[in-house]
Amino acid sequence: TLRALALAARSENRQEWEKHFGRVLILVLESMFQKEPQGLRETALLCLQELVSCQPSFFNDFAEVVAAKLFETYRSCSQVEAHTAAMVDRTIERLLGVIDASRALEILVPVVNSETAPLLQMATRLLSIVLRRMPPGDVRAHLEMLLPGVVAAFSNPSPDVRKAAVFCLVDIYMSLGEQAMPFLTKELTPSQLKLVTVYISRQQKEREVAAPASVVSAGTEEGGS
Repeated sequence: TLRALALAARSENRQEWEKHFGRVLILVLESMFQKEPQGLRETALLCLQELVSCQPSFFNDFAEVVAAKLFETYRSCSQVEAHTAAMVDRTIERLLGVIDASRALEILVPVVNSETAPLLQMATRLLSIVLRRMPPGDVRAHLEMLLPGVVAAFSNPSPDVRKAAVFCLVDIYMSLGEQAMPFLTKELTPSQLKLVTVYISRQQKEREVAAPASVVSAGTEEGGS
């Protein structure tokens, strides 16, 4: 049934889905918490991914509920269920990608503020992705809300969490530029600030290398046309 629904997400139009979306979503979310029969959770996640990709507008009313269920599913995954955890990760990323970036930020920040690894690492990584979608003014407006959790994650015992926090802080700087430095200087230790600065410089160099390449590519395309 779930596989058929996943196919229907691609093929059926919005009018058909308006009649059934609520019931289907309840079925999918309930199936995500059933470990038997084997493979049911994974099929439910695949179905949810298709629904998010092909019928994204319906999730405007349900984004917070669905995200909460996905976080709960992620917490329930054991170490031997890494494949399922990765599917949850991809599903949340898709979900956050189809809603407003500020709303996605408000879903993620409480998780970053309260969770431990490995969910903390995933949420911090997704926070970086959301920040890249936001205009600098919006990043600045949310900075005082999001910075404490990211800074705390920088001191987490897990190296994966610390790495995700560093990349998130770099993304904040790449959005705001020198406007971010007073906040980083205030919140970080000297050694932490030094590490973030190293990664900022690396990111800036990568962008400088990528920019001429994109110009050359555009020029080649124009010449070919």
